[in-house]
Amino acid sequence: MRSARWWIALASGLLLAAVFPPFDLHWLCMPFAIAGWFAVTAGVPLRTALWRSFAFAMAFYLVLLKWMLIVGIDAWILLALLQSLYFLLVPIFRHRAGEWALPVATIAWVTQDWLRDNAPFAAFGWGQLAFAKVDAPWAGLAPFGGQSVVTAIVVLAGCGLGSLVVGTPAHRLIGVGGAILALAAPVLLPANILGAPDGRRLALVQGGVEHTGLGFIGDRNAVLFRHRDLTEVALRGTDAIGIVWPENAVGVDPFKDRATRQELTATSRDLGRPLLVGAVLEDGHRRINASLLVDGSTLTT
Repeated sequence: MRSARWWIALASGLLLAAVFPPFDLHWLCMPFAIAGWFAVTAGVPLRTALWRSFAFAMAFYLVLLKWMLIVGIDAWILLALLQSLYFLLVPIFRHRAGEWALPVATIAWVTQDWLRDNAPFAAFGWGQLAFAKVDAPWAGLAPFGGQSVVTAIVVLAGCGLGSLVVGTPAHRLIGVGGAILALAAPVLLPANILGAPDGRRLALVQGGVEHTGLGFIGDRNAVLFRHRDLTEVALRGTDAIGIVWPENAVGVDPFKDRATRQELTATSRDLGRPLLVGAVLEDGHRRINASLLVDGSTLTT
């Protein structure tokens, strides 16, 4: 039985990872994956809960971050390990919460997301549940508190489902009630409160790079040109009101490089639409990722 719980921990981590691209399993798999983790870490010593949570997190991050293999197997494993260590905050706080395990685990999960995204470095917050399925019902709750609210809803639903097989009857009743409330809220709220789409469209353009690996870093403007050319083709016959380019689409700081700035503003003017682009900016001796809005001749962060 004990060994089965270890396998459940691993399987739950793999199931959660499979909700993200490129596997794209249904969004309902998310709360069931979290339920598996919640169930196998309940009613056990903290040390056991930590190891099972570590197994769950490593299974999740090794699959999610497999793209790091282009850098090296050592970088892939170390990054997954670092992300998994952050997750151990969740079972630590949950273990001390007693009958408040559901809300405490939910708050702890959102907190470790924030920590991974901000400390000790910025932009390390991979695997945040809010970004897994933008077409899930709870995605409409994002205007009420951003990704943290969406993640909290998913985690609360998962922990509530997991409480079905652990705890006292009272805990099970509370857990199931919390899961039902979390899953029903985005369905029951009126569409106008959730900010239903009004039919306007954005064009999302992924220009890619010339070759696999990190060679694109040596010719950073080539990535910009690929996005520009692909955008011109992609917009033919569409009514998109704006264009979005992904992270690192612009690898040269346009505030410091005049040619890059002119290329971006000229592209926006020629297309007659604003651009929201992911760019690398220089801040002293640091490089930071930023989103830039390019509208005609203006460029703002």
